[in-house]
Amino acid sequence: MLKTVDVHSKRRSPRVMFLLVLLPMTAVAQEDFKPPSMNDKSNPSMKIQLPLLKDDERFVVKGFDGVTGETAQRIAIQNFGYFLRPAMVQVTSKDGRPLNVSIVKKHWKDIVREGVTNNGSLELSFKTAMEFGVMIDATETGIPFRVILSAGKEIIPDSNLFFDAKSFVQGGT
Repeated sequence: MLKTVDVHSKRRSPRVMFLLVLLPMTAVAQEDFKPPSMNDKSNPSMKIQLPLLKDDERFVVKGFDGVTGETAQRIAIQNFGYFLRPAMVQVTSKDGRPLNVSIVKKHWKDIVREGVTNNGSLELSFKTAMEFGVMIDATETGIPFRVILSAGKEIIPDSNLFFDAKSFVQGGT
């Protein structure tokens, strides 16, 4: 014998009730959410730019001195270009004591490379675009160090995805 089922029942399932209560709460939580960034005010950093190179230039270099403190010393390299560029970070401890060096990408906790100075020196090479950061830390405060940042030309892809707009023929097939 067949039974009829009332599909328009006024009784709601617990799943539906859960969604009705949870969805408005997640919408409110998302309004306050801000993705982590290297521009975070709670993590002060030195912000520098390594400019894009002219045709006759091969690389650009910037250097500066610092001293380890209670927290990691942060250097944000911004406006690095939209295409990949080779970059090199050299950190030297002036008195040979060990320093922890981290390369970060999207925010200060997004560590993509790290190392410790060996005999007072560390060199990290990589390719990146847009921005990256360098954090320098040590177990002791007051250690003087020098940071040298260098960057090469943008690596522009050589493919048929890019074409001269003047060569585009309207109405072509």
